[in-house]
Amino acid sequence: MKISRSPQFLQIVLTLAALCLAQSCGDDILVAPSGETPPPATETPSTPPPSDCSTPEPLSFDVSSETPAELLLVVDRSGSMTESGQWMELQRSLEELLQSYDDSIAFGLLLFPAVGFNACGVSDVSVSPSLRSGTQILDLIDRSTPLGGTPTAEALMKAKSHLETLPSNRKAVILATDGGPGCNDSLDWSTCECIEGSMCTGFAANCLDDVRTLNAVNLLRQASLPTYVVGIPGSESVDDLLDRMAVAGGTDRNGEHLAVNASLSLADAFAEIAVNWSPCNYPLPPDVEVAQVTIDGREVIESAQGYTLSDNGQTLAFGETACELLRDSENHQVVIEFVCR
Repeated sequence: MKISRSPQFLQIVLTLAALCLAQSCGDDILVAPSGETPPPATETPSTPPPSDCSTPEPLSFDVSSETPAELLLVVDRSGSMTESGQWMELQRSLEELLQSYDDSIAFGLLLFPAVGFNACGVSDVSVSPSLRSGTQILDLIDRSTPLGGTPTAEALMKAKSHLETLPSNRKAVILATDGGPGCNDSLDWSTCECIEGSMCTGFAANCLDDVRTLNAVNLLRQASLPTYVVGIPGSESVDDLLDRMAVAGGTDRNGEHLAVNASLSLADAFAEIAVNWSPCNYPLPPDVEVAQVTIDGREVIESAQGYTLSDNGQTLAFGETACELLRDSENHQVVIEFVCR
């Protein structure tokens, strides 16, 4: 979701389930007193941005308890996932993720490669993103046996095709893989870079399919579908490629992917992604700065109870009071106003 830079307004229309706008929710987070007329949501920021900013397209989201964020888990089940217990750790981590977010985020699942004699085949999405899909996802993971190659590029393109059929505007891919992408028979095995631990002689499917895979991530980003890249132990030899994929997908942390290691568990990596897509957390476009946030025309201030920014300003999280304000049965309009960073 690469977006160019300039002043603009991101309008998020939220219909969420919960507690408190019909009553006063406290002027400690709402700057405009309830008896005063707030400034129009479309008012131009008082400080003009630098003249070299370009104009990002407005982003509008219709969000409610019935239309949650949709995250598609694209999971590597190649044969190497059994070498050091990665598959069992994946099962445990996904169970923890789904227990925490199954009711608030719509998760889906695409496993690759496909089951069968074609080690590089990719099937369609097994579980389309939906709320409370956790039991079905965990059952499929439990019944799966890692085997075959790593057709990452084709899996990502399958994910793109499926997500583009869904009506929500809040969608993303979570790729979890333990190694380099392969399965591109069009590469020249005699000159290609071979995936570490594999033999490419006479077998181009073991060539590192970096260009095609990066292109797939770029195509997802162009379709406003961010790609999170989680590197499971075993992927260390392709750290640089996974970093470039995370940057292309618009989800990198200081130029790096989410690499599972001694300081970041797989469960923590999944949780770090999910919290950004829970009902009161919103990813923001890159290269912009929040100028003003309003709920139904009343300004919300940056504070623990109002909203906070994280991930170098790319995630906005509403605090407890503001989040409760949004969670009733009424329609609410949230406007996030930007200037160039």
